[in-house]
Amino acid sequence: PDCAVLISPGLDLTCSGAALDANDRSDHMLSRHIIDHAVAAYLPAGDAADPVASPLWGEMAGLPPLLVSVSDSECLRDDSYRLRDRAAAAGVPVRLLARPDMTHVWPVFVQLLPEADEDFRTITRFVEDSLADAGHDRSRQ
Repeated sequence: PDCAVLISPGLDLTCSGAALDANDRSDHMLSRHIIDHAVAAYLPAGDAADPVASPLWGEMAGLPPLLVSVSDSECLRDDSYRLRDRAAAAGVPVRLLARPDMTHVWPVFVQLLPEADEDFRTITRFVEDSLADAGHDRSRQ
């Protein structure tokens, strides 16, 4: 892929991020309880730290440019910040788009939230720029 956009990603099934508990009350879509149940259903047995289950613990070198969005108020916040840090340390171009007091996956609420309208444009520009940098000619589309 020429780029990747991750919107409020869950990347760590070991559930080691402090925000899972710290933001349990401020996240209006997810909670520690919901996430624990989702992890148990998705990975009933096996190693939660295996990069196949928890991409946060995988190899970052060679990934395409990343744009990661997350609300500072959500339970999954730390997954995005740690991905940014690990990817950047591996030389991956990465941009974190974080906002306070937004709901989980807020950029998908286009025409409902002004922040979503603004950030969706940012995401669109990121994808367009990444495709142009990769040599894709938009004039043929």
